[in-house]
Amino acid sequence: MRGALLCGLLIVTMAEAMWAGEGCSREAVTREAATAKQVQGRLLAVKADEMDTVVPEAAKKDIAAMKEALAATVDAYMGCAAATLDSKQMVDELAGRLEANRPEAPFVASKENVHVGLYGTELKIGGRESVASGGGRLVSIEASFGIACGMDSMLLVYELRGGKWQRAVRWQSGEYGEVSGAFGDFFT
Repeated sequence: MRGALLCGLLIVTMAEAMWAGEGCSREAVTREAATAKQVQGRLLAVKADEMDTVVPEAAKKDIAAMKEALAATVDAYMGCAAATLDSKQMVDELAGRLEANRPEAPFVASKENVHVGLYGTELKIGGRESVASGGGRLVSIEASFGIACGMDSMLLVYELRGGKWQRAVRWQSGEYGEVSGAFGDFFT
């Protein structure tokens, strides 16, 4: 019995070690992901014509809020990530928390959905680890979501410094009034 208790305690301790260090809050990851899902819900409710390239006023504020919420979610996650993170597991965990990377449901035209669901669709999270020119480790994460007839993407790059992941780059489009102002799905 005592051995099983010690084994269980060791497993919990090891799991906690994977969520490393100070500034780490699993609750913050959950909270930020919930905020992103709320903003996504508002974007999905925006009514717009599919072929209209002008971004509705109702969507402009929430597009910016979506990017903030996605960056905050990834920042919180990376603040807890162990130095030896597995990039596939990272993507799977982030996608799970954000309900992202889901197969797209087949579109069935109807009178009710002609002008709905053009913004905030197809939330995608991708990522990979690489080595910087100076030999340091980098993790790049691309977050993207649908806007009218395209995608808006942002790139977040984290560098391992002192055993902790620190954001080094946040690359995204600024506010835009036309969908052509978004950064499409083109990061390589």
